Amino acid sequence: MRVPVLLSIVIMGAGIAFDSQQVARAVSDSRPAVRASDSAVVVALRAQLEVMREFDQKILTTVYWSLGGLVLVTGLLLGFGWFANFRVYERDKIAMTRDVEATLRESFLEREAKHQEAVRGELEAAKRSLTQMATKAAESAVTTVRNQLSVVRVDVLSLQYEANSAEATRWIEQKVHDNAIISHFRMLEIAVQTENPYNISESLDAIRADIKRGAKLSSVMKAMHLPILEKLPANLRTTAESIRAAIDV
Repeated sequence: MRVPVLLSIVIMGAGIAFDSQQVARAVSDSRPAVRASDSAVVVALRAQLEVMREFDQKILTTVYWSLGGLVLVTGLLLGFGWFANFRVYERDKIAMTRDVEATLRESFLEREAKHQEAVRGELEAAKRSLTQMATKAAESAVTTVRNQLSVVRVDVLSLQYEANSAEATRWIEQKVHDNAIISHFRMLEIAVQTENPYNISESLDAIRADIKRGAKLSSVMKAMHLPILEKLPANLRTTAESIRAAIDV
């Protein structure tokens, strides 16, 4: 609204200045034709011309000030627009920076969570694998130790079997058959533990030979050694019963 008004004032001032110049030029051109009797009219016209010149000068001054004000207002408007745009730009830049930071932070946290989950899964898999390997190794070691212990146990029992056999031989040589049959029962117990059929048959034959020689067992020895007869294989049950019957006589 203000800019069109100022332009109208400028145009009006320019028109008035142009009319004043035309009048002044017409007066100057008509001076040679003016007669002495018209001096009063000339004076009046000059005074009027002077007034119009002052008026034109004021109009031009007003126009100049208007143009200056227009330029100032235009500069202020441009400065305010630039300042407003700068503020909006800074605010948008800060908002965009925050949005980008939030997006990057969220993406980083999401990737970090996935990475930790993957690492946790790998650790769990490695732990399970190590546990299985350790379990298998422990089972293998236990089996190996058990086998070795079984071998050692069989070896020890074999030594005990041979020792009792040698002891029984000495008792027989000394004709102490009651002690010989006890040694033979110990041999039978060892043979049953080692599940050695040959030693079992050998021990039973030695016990029957001791009985034929008149060997006897006390009640304590019967309670200690006769239960082994019940652990003999099924094919030797008849032999076991005959030995029991012979000892109980």
